Amino acid sequence: MKFKSEHLTLAELGRVFGVSEKNVGKWLTELRLRSPRGYPMDASYVKFLKPQTWGQAHVWIAERTVEVLMMNGWNPVMPPPPDLVEPAPLDGPFIIKACPNGLHEVVGQKGAVAWVSGDRNAHQVCRLLNAGHRLGVLDRPQPEQLPETQPAKRSAPFETAEFIIV
Repeated sequence: MKFKSEHLTLAELGRVFGVSEKNVGKWLTELRLRSPRGYPMDASYVKFLKPQTWGQAHVWIAERTVEVLMMNGWNPVMPPPPDLVEPAPLDGPFIIKACPNGLHEVVGQKGAVAWVSGDRNAHQVCRLLNAGHRLGVLDRPQPEQLPETQPAKRSAPFETAEFIIV
């Protein structure tokens, strides 16, 4: 998982795992990364901020903190919050992995993931992505469609029996 930001707050970590920030705080305390009073105990997992106002004086290093939570048995939500996680580029060949929450992950060679509900749907999506990979469609950059700069031309009016249609 690649995050859009290098650092996450407890609330954002909670969104990654689908729980409250209080639960994430308890997990970090259990792992001795945080004291019972909420202070970080391992500086290699946090970045300290200059306290300009009241509130949080540190943020958690995203990739490292999520990795240690996952290694200790807590699973992130699938699909992850799109405002926190970078979309991975599609790269094949693709395989299917079952998830415990009923979704299937269609995973690419470098970790790109698509979440699909249903076994048949997952196999169809996997086949389509692998076909696109074999044909080179996923590897080529696709041109973006430019907005129309000229207004649409009016069609020339033509006459019928008693009225003009424009």
